[in-house]
Amino acid sequence: MGAELFYGNMIDMLHDLYCTLEGSDSQVGVLLLPGSSNPFVCDAYSSYIPLQRHTPQAFHDALEDLRADTEACCGGSVPLAQGLKAAKGLIEDYGVFDKKDASVIFVTASEPSTPVQEETCSSLSLSEFKDLTRSHPFNKVEDGEDLTSCHYKLRSVPAAAAELKLMGARLSVLTVPGVSGTNPPSAYYTGSPWPEKCTADGTCAFSAPYGGDRGFWGEWYVDDQGETTRDYQPGAPLECVMKITPGVPIVSKPVLVNALRVNSWDADEYASSVSVAMCPAPECVPERLHDATSMDMCVGDDADDWATTKHCAQQNMFAVCDRLMVRSESCYGDARQSAIEHGVVDGVPAIATMFTCAQRCDGVPTDTLPKYLRVVCRNGDQCDSKEVDGNAYPSSDSQERYPTSQSSQHPKTADASAYPTSAYPTSAYPIVNADASTYPA
Repeated sequence: MGAELFYGNMIDMLHDLYCTLEGSDSQVGVLLLPGSSNPFVCDAYSSYIPLQRHTPQAFHDALEDLRADTEACCGGSVPLAQGLKAAKGLIEDYGVFDKKDASVIFVTASEPSTPVQEETCSSLSLSEFKDLTRSHPFNKVEDGEDLTSCHYKLRSVPAAAAELKLMGARLSVLTVPGVSGTNPPSAYYTGSPWPEKCTADGTCAFSAPYGGDRGFWGEWYVDDQGETTRDYQPGAPLECVMKITPGVPIVSKPVLVNALRVNSWDADEYASSVSVAMCPAPECVPERLHDATSMDMCVGDDADDWATTKHCAQQNMFAVCDRLMVRSESCYGDARQSAIEHGVVDGVPAIATMFTCAQRCDGVPTDTLPKYLRVVCRNGDQCDSKEVDGNAYPSSDSQERYPTSQSSQHPKTADASAYPTSAYPTSAYPIVNADASTYPA
């Protein structure tokens, strides 16, 4: 995420998240991923603000203490599996309410990744956490498989999430813009592949350095603080390939209420997403999410020829097909996107495109009729998606695509109102997992 965003926008958001709970008598805590000064867990996390009841003043003061702590940020990994295990343990050990009312909210600008063992572990580290770090020869997980970057992202994290959800807790993710200004793929958290790393059939490839017999320690030197230190070089990265497990999202279901995307650090812009994250009750969910797809999480932004909007849509194309066609071990919807077309809706610049999902089983096209999703994005507004009949889709020169006399083809009811405290059960005790990393491995 980077120190500037963490100590500024991130902590501001944590203040806003807590404000939605004031007066509810909830237990609240903050975990940082990665952590520091916690060799027992290979610095995977720090329980920075303990899970307990806080007065509003005490909690806000604790967040400002975090802002002033220059050692809190930033690490080089996002060990989400370890963080979810920690959240589960904290709820079991310190939670005083029914576990089905527990809520874990993970705020991140990165994909999950686990650290290199030599960089974070010591002789004091517990084996269950050491085994979840990268090393070479590969560490072994409980099922005897190698702990590769693929296994960590596609098996270890989903397994830790499943344990937490099986306990009864709700798990949500808020993806936020990182240093580059882009969000990590929400598709990962909904259990779908994404084009940046995966193919339509769910085969994903990741590359990461592992250390161990591939790494080495550099020469000793004196750093800017006058401390004598040396750096570890984990060696050249190795690539791994693995298929996702169909129908296994990281977040709780329904996924579109729990895999939320924050497109801007502006509090007025992210208010509705925060509201949904903190309250899954129907009265807190905007109408636009009632029949939405992951495309509705993207926002129209005409800067740089709509680059951010196009990237968001492209990264969600496989997730859209998973929404329209149920993915299995052998069958999936192969996504194809039409050319981007430009126009105007209500005097506002807009772009439109259509996604076609054609079913394949074992890579072979089937006789199942394709599904079509039309997406319209107005500048400054969240995109609208709607399943359509492919034959009824208007031609490229049709003004029906960009109406000027109507309010919108797909009216929105984005709700940025304050979260209603009365709708949230007083027995809930969210844990906000703040991603304190600089970059994913």
